[in-house]
Order: sequence, then C-alpha cells, then structure tokens
Amino acid sequence: MSVTDDKTLETFVVILARQLKKHGVTKVMESLLSLEYQEDDTYFNRVLDYIFDSVCDEFCVVKKDLIGKESRGIVSVSRKIAVILTIENLGVSDDKVAFHFKRVRQSIYFIRREFEKLDRDNKIDKQFFEKYDKLNKKIVKFIYLLKNSVIEGE
Repeated sequence: MSVTDDKTLETFVVILARQLKKHGVTKVMESLLSLEYQEDDTYFNRVLDYIFDSVCDEFCVVKKDLIGKESRGIVSVSRKIAVILTIENLGVSDDKVAFHFKRVRQSIYFIRREFEKLDRDNKIDKQFFEKYDKLNKKIVKFIYLLKNSVIEGE
C-alpha cells in the first residue's frame, strides 16, 4: 500500500466514524447497500420493472403498495408473488430483493420459505399458484424476448 493509499484509507475511516456517530450503524449500512445495489444493470432493472408492472396490473395495485408498509390482503399476496418472481427469474440474493422491496432480508427469507411450503393440491394454495403461474409465464416470455434483443432498446 502506498502513502497516498494510506492517507486515503485514513480519510475514509475518519469520515466513516463521523457518519456512524451521526447516523448510526443501520443508516450507514443502508447507504452502503444502496451503492452496491444501484448498479447500472439495464437487464436487471428492466426485468424488475416488468415484474412490478405485471403484478400491479394483475392485482390492481400500484408499485407504491408493493414496496410500502401495507401487510394485509391483496397487497400482501401481490408482494409475495412479486418477491418470488424476482428471486426465481433474476436469481438474486435475498439482500438485493429486500433492498428493492424496501424490506429487511429476513422478511424476504420468510416469503421464500413460505412459498416452498405451498402445496399445489391445496385449494387455497391453488389460487395463489394460478396467479403465480400466469405471471411467471408472462415474465419468462419477456425475459426470452429481452435476451434475444426482440424488445426495443436493446
């Protein structure tokens, strides 16, 4: 490590300590994660936007509801489906999904675990899977077209 690298690192540590004292660990971690997840990944962003739009259209909710605090009824079901579709079609970590849905990682983990326990033969779960399968088919088709540069802008 060179002298300038040492000075840069020292400056970084001083600034980091100041921010930790001022805002706390949670806020600083949120800021660092936002830098990590705000990558310039056009593919990811287009697919995620398409997932949001498709789920919102299917359930007659708005994106603000999917990433909002509401946790009951149709909003909760639509959010769960959007989370699962994001995980399965984009293959991203729970942390990244949590960031984009403004949730903690643990809630994404629980949604994923709950989905794994669903039974396609159960009457109530069948309704969930009908919506999920319909949306998943639509998203898989979008991804195929996007990857094969059929969709404008690629």
